[in-house]
Amino acid sequence: MDHKLYQCRGCSANFCPFCMGGLKFCTVCNGAEGTLTTHCTGARLSVPQELAVKAGRLDYANGLWVHYGFLAQAVHGKRLPLVALASNDGFYLGTAEGEATVTQESTESFASAQLALEALASGSWTQRAKA
Repeated sequence: MDHKLYQCRGCSANFCPFCMGGLKFCTVCNGAEGTLTTHCTGARLSVPQELAVKAGRLDYANGLWVHYGFLAQAVHGKRLPLVALASNDGFYLGTAEGEATVTQESTESFASAQLALEALASGSWTQRAKA
């Protein structure tokens, strides 16, 4: 769904941030500038969602939320989506490029990839502080 961008109507201001300044604001999700996702969510963003989008750790595209690795960005300067990756201890949330693991983002190990992805979707996982 495309954003429904606010349009100034009959503005008489000397300088309008919407008409003249290029400010973008979605009247559906309330995203603006740094909190504007790739596509509109169809509902107002929550404060945690706004903060995560602004920090570059979350986006909404093609009908899905996409979470990005904090350590991948902080340590490697790469914006990579979080995925479930396998280890000797089970599965964890991390980032990868091709077949190569870039970061392990979760402190937990999960019994299956599905459980790791469910933890990601619900936010019931812990972000590692260091690579």
